[in-house]
Amino acid sequence: MPKQIVIVGCGVSGLSAGIHARLAGYDTVIVDQQTVPGGLVQCWKRGRFMFDGCVHWITGCHGWPSTFAKLYSDLGVNQIKFFTFDEFSRFEPTIPADAPYTPEERSRLEKPIIFASNIPQCLRNLNEAASRPYPGQTPASVAADKALNTWIMGIALRLSKGSLGDPAAPLWKAAAQMICHFGLRNIYTFVRYSSLSMDDLAARYKSPLLQVAFRRQTRASPQNTKKPANQRSPAQAPETGNIWWNIWARQCPAVYFWMILAWMHRHAVGYPVGGSQTFSNRLYERYTSLGGRTMLGKRVTQLLVRDDKFQGIRLLDGTDVCGDYLVWAGDGHTLLFDMLNQRYMDTHLRRLWNETQAVEGCVIVMLGLGQSRINTIESAGMRSNASGSVVELAQPLTIAGTRHHTTLFHVRGPESGLILTGDTASSCIVTLLFGSSYDCWAALASARTEAYPGMPATATTAATTAAAQAETVAPGRPEVAQYPSYAAALAGTPAAASSTIAQGPAVVLPGMGGPAGPHDPHAYARSPAYIAEKQRLAQWGRDFLRARYGDDMGQVEVCEVVTPLSYHRYTSNYRASQNGWIQMPGLGMLQAQKNAYPVPGLAGAFMAGQWVCSVGGVPTTVMSGRDAISMLQLVDHAAAPAPPCPTPSPAPADDAAKTKSA
Repeated sequence: MPKQIVIVGCGVSGLSAGIHARLAGYDTVIVDQQTVPGGLVQCWKRGRFMFDGCVHWITGCHGWPSTFAKLYSDLGVNQIKFFTFDEFSRFEPTIPADAPYTPEERSRLEKPIIFASNIPQCLRNLNEAASRPYPGQTPASVAADKALNTWIMGIALRLSKGSLGDPAAPLWKAAAQMICHFGLRNIYTFVRYSSLSMDDLAARYKSPLLQVAFRRQTRASPQNTKKPANQRSPAQAPETGNIWWNIWARQCPAVYFWMILAWMHRHAVGYPVGGSQTFSNRLYERYTSLGGRTMLGKRVTQLLVRDDKFQGIRLLDGTDVCGDYLVWAGDGHTLLFDMLNQRYMDTHLRRLWNETQAVEGCVIVMLGLGQSRINTIESAGMRSNASGSVVELAQPLTIAGTRHHTTLFHVRGPESGLILTGDTASSCIVTLLFGSSYDCWAALASARTEAYPGMPATATTAATTAAAQAETVAPGRPEVAQYPSYAAALAGTPAAASSTIAQGPAVVLPGMGGPAGPHDPHAYARSPAYIAEKQRLAQWGRDFLRARYGDDMGQVEVCEVVTPLSYHRYTSNYRASQNGWIQMPGLGMLQAQKNAYPVPGLAGAFMAGQWVCSVGGVPTTVMSGRDAISMLQLVDHAAAPAPPCPTPSPAPADDAAKTKSA
C-alpha cells in the first residue's frame, strides 16, 4: 500500500509537490483553507475583467535556463501560452511645474528611461540618460557613467550566454553543470559581487537621474532583524521594498538585477495569457488528472506529533488527517512559531528568521477601463512591460501613514487575456502599486472611529508609529544623500531626517485568531477607517489617470483596492508577504540553500515554498515542491510503517475554474 503524504497549502509549491509525489507513486492529499487552488498565484473576476494579484512575469517559460525545461514539462506548464516582453521596466521622472526649465529642457529631463529587454538597446538608453544635463556635469562625469553602463550591461550579456545547473541534482553534479554550462567567469562574477547591492551600484553614478532611477528610495530598518520574528513589534517592523513595486530593493544584490536582464535578453521571461490563474489551474488539473486528492476550504489548526515523528494534522472542524509524511507548503511562521513553538528549529532556520527581512505587503489600485485610448497612446513596449513603469508623483501620496513619492504603473491590454468580453481593443486594465507595511494597515484596521477622512491622530497613531521606521537608513552602508525625487536630486535637496516616535505595543487584529477571538478573516474589513482609506485610494487612482490621460482615459467600469490585509486574509502569510525573503548582500550563503528543507528534529516533516526558497517567485517555489519530494524519497526507505489510520473521505470535486472575490 503506498504511503500517504499530507501536503498543507494548495499554492503552486504544494501542487508541484503533489504532482511529483503522484509521479513517484505516493498517495497524496492537499489541504488548504481556501476553496480554490492557487494560493498567492490567483486572479479574480470583476465585471468583464480579470484582476491579477500576483504574477508579473515567469522565468524559464521558453526553455532557458534548461533548469526549468523538464520541470515545466512534468507540471504541464509547457502547454500554457506565454507572451514575452519588449521592456523590463521604465523610470518616469517628474519635474514640478514651477521649476525654472524651458519646455525643451523639461521634455528632455522628463523623458522616461527604458530598461529594454534587448541589452544593447538598454545600454543605449542608459547612455542617453547619462548625457542629460545636471548641476556639476562635466565630460569626465558623463564618460564615467557611460563606462559604468557598459560594465553593467556587459556582465548581463555574458550571463545570458550561460545556463544554470539543476539545484535538485547531487552537489557534485550541480557543481559540474555550473562549471560546464554557466562558466567559471560567470561563477566568479557571482562570488566577486555577491555583496554588491543595488544601493551600492547606484552610488557609483554621477548623474542624479541614474542615481534615483537605480536606487528607488525604499528604506529598511535592519534593527528589527535583531529580535526573533515572533518578538517583533509593529513599530519595529521594516518598511521593505522589493521588485514588485519599486523594481528592486535598495539592498537587493546586483547579481539578481543582472540575471533579470539576462533572462529578458534571452526572451526567457513571459506572462501567462489569462493571468496567474491560468498557471495555477494548469497545475491543479495536472495534479487531479494523476489521481491526487484535495480537501479545500479546510483550515489546519494543529500538527499531530508522537515521539518527534509526524503523525497527521487536525483541522478546524476537529477532523484528523493521518499520514506518513508532511510537506508544509503554507506559511512558514505559522508552522515554526505558532504550531511548533520554535521547538523544531536549527541554527540555519533561526538565522534565517532573525537576520533576514520578509518582503513586505503592497497596496494595489486596479482599474478596468472601457472606451479608452490608453492602448493606442502607450507604446506596445509599455503594454508588454514586465515590471511596470516607476512614475514619480507630482505630489507625495500618504497611504496608511506612510508617504510615497512614486507608484509602479502597469497597463495590461487585450494581449494579456485578462479582458474577457466586450470591445477588447478599447479596454485595458491599469494597476498602481505601492509598497505598504502590514503593520500600518493592521493598526488602521484596528481603529474604531467614524472620524474619517483626514487621517485623525485618534485613528492612525499606531499606523504612523509603525511607519516611522520606514525612514531609517540602513546602517553599515556608505552614507549617501537620499533624494525623494529626481527634481530634489537636481536641486541638491536630500530628504529630511525623521523624528523619533515612541514604539507602541503590538497590534492584534480582531478576528484574526489568537487572543482576539475565533478566526473571522473578514472582521477587519468592517473598520470604518480601513474602508475609508480604500475608498480614498480608489478615488486617487481615478484622479491620477484623469490627470495623465484626460478624456482619453475612457470610462472606469470597475475599481478594486487590495491591501496587505487582503493578502493576509486569503493566504495567512506572515506579514502578508508575497515573495518570502528579501535578498540581502552578505547573507547570500545563508539564503542560497536548497529550495526545500526538512523540519529539524521532526521526522517525516518537510518544508517547501517561499519561506525556504533562496529566491522568491513562482519558478523557485514550484522547484521547491519538487525538491521536497526528492528529499522525502531519500529518507523513505528508513521510515517505519505507520499505524493504521482511517483515510479521510475524498472532498467534493472542486471547480478550479471558479473565480473568487479578493
